[in-house]
Amino acid sequence: SEVSEEVQFLRNFRDEFVLSTRSGAAFYVAFNAFYYSWSPPVAQFILAHPVLKAPLRVALYPLIASLNVAAVAARPLISTLPEIAVYLAGTIASALIGLSYLTPLAYLLIRRARNDTADKAVKALAYAYLAALLLCGAASTLGPTWVLVFATSAYVLSTLALAPTLAARLLVKVYRKA
Repeated sequence: SEVSEEVQFLRNFRDEFVLSTRSGAAFYVAFNAFYYSWSPPVAQFILAHPVLKAPLRVALYPLIASLNVAAVAARPLISTLPEIAVYLAGTIASALIGLSYLTPLAYLLIRRARNDTADKAVKALAYAYLAALLLCGAASTLGPTWVLVFATSAYVLSTLALAPTLAARLLVKVYRKA
């Protein structure tokens, strides 16, 4: 519901914190384009099929928890270092969301891969993550807004992919040693 406590918290965090920073506002340009491209039809479908409400609500709990943890972790930095705080929040939220939703898939993929292939995948994602972070830093200080939109999106997506891939790689190594 739009008036639920969780939605209000997330809306306030977005409006009062994330959108008040240059990087956060840039990220939301891409996020809104993505989100509103599919969200309205999905909401209509759920409305037409009420049996889906409860399972989908449960499926959203990890997302809401991830965003809550990110907001709480970033809150001490908001007043003094807002840009760093928004990157901290984005990193935590993206990593936790990736871990929550993508670790099982990453585990299956890494488990089927040879060790050297899995290690190359982790390295490639780590390089993409570092490149996106460096691009964010450069775009925040020197670049036009469209570069920051791209950079923040790349950073969030690379974090979303790297966290569950690292976790899956670790789980597979433990599984193979056992």
